[in-house]
Amino acid sequence: FRSLSLVLLVGAGLMIQSFLRLQRVNIGLDAKNILTATVILPQAKYREDDQRATFFKKLQERIQSLPGVQSASATTTLPLTGGNWGRSITVEGFPVLPVGQAPMIQHTVVRPDYFRTMGIRMIAGRDFTDTDTKGAPLVTIVDERLAREYWPNENAVGKRVRFGPPEDNEPWHTIIGVVGAVRHQRMQEDTRKSVYLAHLQIPANGVSLVTRTSSNPKDLVSAIRREVAQLDSDLPVSRIFTMEEVVADSIWQPRLYARLFGVFAGGALILALIGIY
Repeated sequence: FRSLSLVLLVGAGLMIQSFLRLQRVNIGLDAKNILTATVILPQAKYREDDQRATFFKKLQERIQSLPGVQSASATTTLPLTGGNWGRSITVEGFPVLPVGQAPMIQHTVVRPDYFRTMGIRMIAGRDFTDTDTKGAPLVTIVDERLAREYWPNENAVGKRVRFGPPEDNEPWHTIIGVVGAVRHQRMQEDTRKSVYLAHLQIPANGVSLVTRTSSNPKDLVSAIRREVAQLDSDLPVSRIFTMEEVVADSIWQPRLYARLFGVFAGGALILALIGIY
């Protein structure tokens, strides 16, 4: 029985050590004081790209003007939530690989100010702006891992990439910026190299609003609901969490395992000590 207790204690120690190491993983952003909330526009009511782009532009401006808000933006894929919209990539000047061999890249559509709001490093180039519209030249922002892979000794800004199978002959996107790597999957899972696209050029109907505040982000919940209702009273606002809650939720399973191992190991140790006594 003492041998079993020792095994459980060692296992619990290793599990807790792994969990503590997981908590120190760099997720590539500053989660403090960020509120997230999901808004989805019904396709039947917002059929046109211009309608969706205009709605979220107005909503971002209204949220940005709220007291206590430092910056606001939106994204189609919230980090650490397991969102995994991937497409193949072709890089200008590199061999075109056949279907199935081209690398798959994480795609995320974001609005201007997303990187500043989330505390993601802008390493080179610029952010998206309201001039990056559907009629303007197509642009993209890549993460540092993709930039290092293809242009280790060059500046990636100004290079061109396109997405989807090569035979689709999709239009080229010019890289305008390079940002730090972010974990889009759960904390314990690595994520694909990432590219970001401008929401004004690809106006998705569903986004996660992200708002950085100067105080408790939960204080803004009713104000954000009110701003959405003033633009469209039929729209629900769902999945309202702080970014710190999102981070905590991404490691709930390892945390649970660490606690269970600790409880069982502690119980076994107590029984063993009683038996020795």
